[in-house]
Amino acid sequence: MAGSAPKPHILVVDDEPGLRDMLAIFFKREAMDVTIAPGFAQGRDAVVHAPEPYAIVLTDLLMPDGNGLDLISLVKQRTARTEVIVMTAHGQVETAIEAMKRGAYDFVTKPFATSELRAIVHKALEKRAIVTENERLRAQLLRERGQRHFPGRAFPLDSARRGKLADLHGDLRLVSSLGVETKLQTGAAIPGTAHIFILSH
Repeated sequence: MAGSAPKPHILVVDDEPGLRDMLAIFFKREAMDVTIAPGFAQGRDAVVHAPEPYAIVLTDLLMPDGNGLDLISLVKQRTARTEVIVMTAHGQVETAIEAMKRGAYDFVTKPFATSELRAIVHKALEKRAIVTENERLRAQLLRERGQRHFPGRAFPLDSARRGKLADLHGDLRLVSSLGVETKLQTGAAIPGTAHIFILSH
């Protein structure tokens, strides 16, 4: 339909055919475009050669030809905007911490409920949308002002997006991949509104 938003594109990387196919069906029902890869090598090639970066990469941790930690690094080398969710049957805390250090958004342990995965994926998409909007506003301001620093500049934020940001971060803060802190302040000069403040470092 004309004017509709593009579907999020998700890459599923797992060496278990049954789980991989089930996830492909599941995400298509969630109105997403899905690409599947049966292992690390094909997942790596999909990340490197995709015309546009994936919105989400959902990857197994341990595979016969590689591991999800290395895939996280490859994904983040291309763009920090892609959110990575790691799934594994090996739920050690140390592995989860390492995945987060490399930039994973979240970590799920097999077996998991599809409702749990759905919630994580949608939260990741919301975070990605907010970071993307933050970067767009920053670029717009740079064009308008032609300067690198602009402390205290605020942009109105509608109530729906304000609620999403509150759900994502209890302290209402988000740090974008460009190193710009975005702080949400509610109840400012105009009742019922919120603003994004882009703070220089």
